Amino acid sequence: MFIKNYLFFILLTLLLVGCTSEDTNELKQEVKRLTVENTQLKDSKNKLETEVENFKEANTGLENEINTLKDLIEEYEDVSFNVDFNIYDEGFYIEPVLMFREDLTLEQTKNIMGKPNNVRSYIEEAHCGCEETEVNYDNASFTFQDELIKWMTLKDETFVTQRGIKVGSTKEQVIDSYGENFYPIEDGSNHEDNSINYGEKTGIRFSFAENVVSEITIWYMYE
Repeated sequence: MFIKNYLFFILLTLLLVGCTSEDTNELKQEVKRLTVENTQLKDSKNKLETEVENFKEANTGLENEINTLKDLIEEYEDVSFNVDFNIYDEGFYIEPVLMFREDLTLEQTKNIMGKPNNVRSYIEEAHCGCEETEVNYDNASFTFQDELIKWMTLKDETFVTQRGIKVGSTKEQVIDSYGENFYPIEDGSNHEDNSINYGEKTGIRFSFAENVVSEITIWYMYE
């Protein structure tokens, strides 16, 4: 509206006072410039309106994703880890990688952990007559049976179970995560003083020093 009034004022001035040819050309150029600017402003306005609409749509999509994640978190928190314990199905973190039993080969262990302090291979005569390999580090040791992980002992906070337990966790945190169904030893008692054991032929043991986890042992039995 302002531009239209301005143009009308210019034309009226030309009619009333008259202009030289040079003045008229200058005024025409000014009118042309203002017309171009007006078109550019309209284009900018339309572009901004489009960006605002796109932002609103993106924001709505983000809110939906956040709500979906909240629902998943609530479902996860409702799961009771104390039911149907099976170490076969659980993973563990060798930070920051989540590993499962079938993932952890001898070569994969070396790739993640680096060069071991020592490696020892032998034939396990007592049970399977198969080849076993021990790989030892300062903070962990692993035993493989024909390339399958059989036994591991974890000694620092680098290693975390899938339920969030690591060296430094309290006994209370272990029981909260794994339940009170400790594995009984032959005399019928529980390893309550120095360790908590879950599972039987395949299982997990948490050893304690002053009620704090000092070592985690996981073992697997293959038929």
